[in-house]
Amino acid sequence: MKRMAPVDLLDELVLEVLIRLPVKSLLRFKSVSKAWRAIISGPLFIREHLEYSASKRKRNPSVLIAPHALDSIIKGEDWPTTFSTQICFYQWLPGSAAAEARLMHSQDFPGEFSSVCHIAHCDGLVLLPTNTTVYLFNPATRDTLRLPAETNPNKIPVPPDICLPAGLGLDPRTGRYKVVRAFYRCLLRFNLEDETFGLTGLPASLDPGLDDSFSLDVMHEKLCLIASSSSSTPGGTQPAALSIWILIQDNACMIPRWEQHYSIQTIQVGRLVVMGNLSDDVVMLYARRRLCRHRLHTTELTEMCNMDGLKYHSHRAGTVDSAGRNIFFFNVTPYTESLVRVTV
Repeated sequence: MKRMAPVDLLDELVLEVLIRLPVKSLLRFKSVSKAWRAIISGPLFIREHLEYSASKRKRNPSVLIAPHALDSIIKGEDWPTTFSTQICFYQWLPGSAAAEARLMHSQDFPGEFSSVCHIAHCDGLVLLPTNTTVYLFNPATRDTLRLPAETNPNKIPVPPDICLPAGLGLDPRTGRYKVVRAFYRCLLRFNLEDETFGLTGLPASLDPGLDDSFSLDVMHEKLCLIASSSSSTPGGTQPAALSIWILIQDNACMIPRWEQHYSIQTIQVGRLVVMGNLSDDVVMLYARRRLCRHRLHTTELTEMCNMDGLKYHSHRAGTVDSAGRNIFFFNVTPYTESLVRVTV
């Protein structure tokens, strides 16, 4: 067996250590030497670091929080047009003892937009649609990109206070990240490889004519649909019935199909986000400014934290409590930090 040279062994040990470091440390270590800068900036290292971070977050989930404040309040608006243009990203670790979120990145975009919408996350990149521009961030590296403006190909008039839906994903064939904007109000499926659109039907039990709401998310690395419904009674509102469906596509069937995996009876929650699995039986759910731990095969629902109760900490500005800052809503998503570059 050929013996490994001491220099090769040292390089391999350095690489194994670097892969396990947080992005903040790696950015500093780029200045150690030209060799380290080349390693840390290389596409192979970026991918291996991402894979390690993703595996780590499966054991210890991380949450990205973006509080969105209002500069003023206009009564009667369906969706506010007075959002602050100061965008802040905080990271919170559910396993930490302190109820404190750490500031990762903050940037102001004065005069560039007036409304913001729900973010999308993929491999450390965060997509933020607004009523004028779509922004792409890497909060860990503090890189930001304003995506080029696109015209509406369908000539459908879009109110200036409406944030058009946008999606973000990785094309596994090319290794490139792609952003998609849609203009039709339907469930669109976009193939990242050939860049074509298709339609995906809703589960058969969901009647579009009923007062049922649903949201899309990712669970077990598959697209999932969370549907909620409730019925009103003279005494109030019954607990909501939450159904979690997984989109299945196998080789035997070319048309994707929905399979219902869980049915949960819980409180009325509004928009719900699946935050990730803590174990095979426990999932994190986010709704109404609360992050909860839910055992899927029981009725146990435990609050992990309240967004209004967290302390939002910045090393420069000190600790800031969000209460009283006109926070309209919190963008919250499972998060994996990475070195993935923000480029067009």
